Amino acid sequence: TLVMRWFLADTYKRLGDFQTCAAEYTDLVEARTRISGPQHPLTVDVVSKVAMCRRLTGEMDISRDYAARASAALNPSDEPPQRTTLRVLSTLAALVADAGDAEALAPMLARIRKVMAALNVQNKDDRIYEAMLGAHFELMRGDAAAALAGYETARREAAVPMQNLHAETYYAYLLALAGKSTEASVQLTKVRAMAATRYAPEFQLFAALDYVDRLIAGQPANDPAALKALAAAFPVPVKLPLSPLWFGLM
Repeated sequence: TLVMRWFLADTYKRLGDFQTCAAEYTDLVEARTRISGPQHPLTVDVVSKVAMCRRLTGEMDISRDYAARASAALNPSDEPPQRTTLRVLSTLAALVADAGDAEALAPMLARIRKVMAALNVQNKDDRIYEAMLGAHFELMRGDAAAALAGYETARREAAVPMQNLHAETYYAYLLALAGKSTEASVQLTKVRAMAATRYAPEFQLFAALDYVDRLIAGQPANDPAALKALAAAFPVPVKLPLSPLWFGLM
């Protein structure tokens, strides 16, 4: 069924097999469009997932094309509020954040928060995903302290379990940027132990963890050696500050 195919593609994504994820979602777009129509929320969701997976494979032009397609198909009013719509908005906002477009991210965050309030999910995982994007917005404004403060508020409200590896990894990054070296080191040790049970040592997430290690050690965020190591591990250009996608928000 289409639902099973969606979960299969999502499983490939979470396993880090982004090429297969992209291929599966791309095939699913055509089937979902044919059955549900191009503007059905489930169709738009799959289109946004293709955009995400193509970004993860480094196919940036294709990613942007699918993101534009998903954005154009969304109901501008976001009515009626649905979890699927929230998922699409979060995916597209993550791509906008990754592109470093603060001007475009601000209204998307407002839309996400409005839908979250309508769905009453402010204490769910959705709150953490929104907070990661909100923290990145503050980082783009140059305020690491505000980014960390907002994110820690969300962690208290949503009570994120350590099993959410990517949220915990991003937290270590924010701690490091805010100069909380001791706390960042403790957090990173926990994250590394968890990541080692899920991914092979060469998986790109470990390069992001190494980058955080360099920050904790006092190296500047734009250290050439650190950026070169990131560029070698990821198929996309390095843009600072690193967006949540570099730490696994998908």
